[in-house]
Amino acid sequence: LPGLADALREAGEHARGLAAFALGMNGAAAAPAVPALIEALGDASEWVRRNAAEALGMIGEPAELTVPALVALLTASVEEEAQAEEGGAVANPNQYVANQDYIANKLGYTAALSLLRIGRLGDPALVVSGLRAGLDSRDRYTRAYAFEALTAIRTPEAVDWLIRCYRTARWCPDTHKASTF
Repeated sequence: LPGLADALREAGEHARGLAAFALGMNGAAAAPAVPALIEALGDASEWVRRNAAEALGMIGEPAELTVPALVALLTASVEEEAQAEEGGAVANPNQYVANQDYIANKLGYTAALSLLRIGRLGDPALVVSGLRAGLDSRDRYTRAYAFEALTAIRTPEAVDWLIRCYRTARWCPDTHKASTF
C-alpha cells in the first residue's frame, strides 16, 4: 500500500488515477493512505480527483479526515458548477471524464456517492451541510445521491431538508419527453 500512496504523486495521470482506484479497492486497510488521497483531491486531473474521492468513500476511516474532505469537495464542485454555467463552460477534453458526459458534475456526483457510503461516520451537521449543497446541483445524479445520503443519515435536520426539497425534486427540470428518466 505505501507504493500506491507514493504513486499518487507520479507524473502520469494514468498512474495517479489507478493508484487512487487501487487504494479504494483495499478498503479500510488503506486508511494510512487517506492523507495522500485527500491531497489528490487537488490534483490537476478531474479523473484522479474522482478516483480519490471514491477511494475515500470506500476506505471510510478516519472519518474525521475523510468526511470533511468529501463535504468540501461536494460544496466546491457545486459552486464551480454554478460559476461555470454563468461563464459558459467548455466541455472537458479529458478522455476519462468525457466518457460519462451524461453526468454534468462528476466530482459532485462522486463526493455525494462517497458521503452516502460513509457520511454516517462523520459529524451529522457537517455532512448535512455538504449534502444540502449537493441538492443545489444542476446535475440530477449529484442531487439523487445527496437525497439518498440525507435519507440514510435521518437526523432531524436531514429529514427537514428532504421535506423542503421533496416537492421541487419531483418535477425535475431534466425530465422531459426526450429524457423521461
